[in-house]
Amino acid sequence: MKTEMMDAMPRVSAQAMNQPAVLDIFSSAIAREITRWLATHGPATTSKIADALQRRQLTALRALTMLENHGVVSGNPGAGDRTGSVVTWTYHAAPTRNAVKQLRQYVTGGEVAEPDLPN
Repeated sequence: MKTEMMDAMPRVSAQAMNQPAVLDIFSSAIAREITRWLATHGPATTSKIADALQRRQLTALRALTMLENHGVVSGNPGAGDRTGSVVTWTYHAAPTRNAVKQLRQYVTGGEVAEPDLPN
């Protein structure tokens, strides 16, 4: 189980470090855990994901929101319709494959074009 201190540690985005945005997906342990969990277990609520990964709901929600911004997951209801709603998150394989390809290019010294983010 992760400590509260680890959950509370601030993250510096890849963009702030002049690195490709795709690194945000892979630099966060919770984002990697969530991606893997949703890929193997299917759609779930924030609460179910947080419980399964033994994390705080707010920590999971922050990672889910970042993953959603990269197209790796999507929430239902959509981002503009969530006030007071329970959100069910769904994993999307294609954006993850694209992110892995971009990561491989980056780590091996190639140029990485920023992907088009979902609308």
